[in-house]
Amino acid sequence: MGLFTESIKKAQVIKTVCKGCGTCFAECPTSAIIMNHYGSKQINPMVNEAVKSLTEESKPKIVAFLCNWCSYAGADLAGVSRYQYPPNVRVIRTMCSGGMSKSYILRAFLNGADGVFISGCHIGDCHYISGNEKAYLRMDHLKTLLRKIGIEEERLEIHQISASEGKKFAEKITAFTKKISKLGDSKIPTKIRKIKMKAY
Repeated sequence: MGLFTESIKKAQVIKTVCKGCGTCFAECPTSAIIMNHYGSKQINPMVNEAVKSLTEESKPKIVAFLCNWCSYAGADLAGVSRYQYPPNVRVIRTMCSGGMSKSYILRAFLNGADGVFISGCHIGDCHYISGNEKAYLRMDHLKTLLRKIGIEEERLEIHQISASEGKKFAEKITAFTKKISKLGDSKIPTKIRKIKMKAY
């Protein structure tokens, strides 16, 4: 990921080998790394506004995080091709699913989202080589955390959708919305409201 700690005894980005996926930022346990542009300063306000823009009539409230290179283009193709999918979905573009911090998903649920949909490139086709593989591992861990705090893990899904799969995007997001509708409103446990979501 372009980091080393040898001489200066702290992590430093080596720009010439940095892939720009944001995986190091998403994985850092102390939030010591700041991602320029598509980082917390940009994504957190998007998450807040995405959920806020969904009214009580727009249930279930779905927030979709899509990678810039494949899934976001796939969603765009779905629109251009006039494939129908529910209007209660708010899309947030990220550079790579590998840069998807768990705090983004928790923030979405904390703000009232009923479901979170994540989509990136197909395994082996990631623009940043292996960012999507890291995302799958991170989301598996997050599902365990969600169970522990009382949120059904079914409310979080991660998929692989390419830029040419507009129809697949429409089908997957529609199926996800129907599943969340059956689960009902997300009952955010009191304990999660005590989590302080800090933007770095």
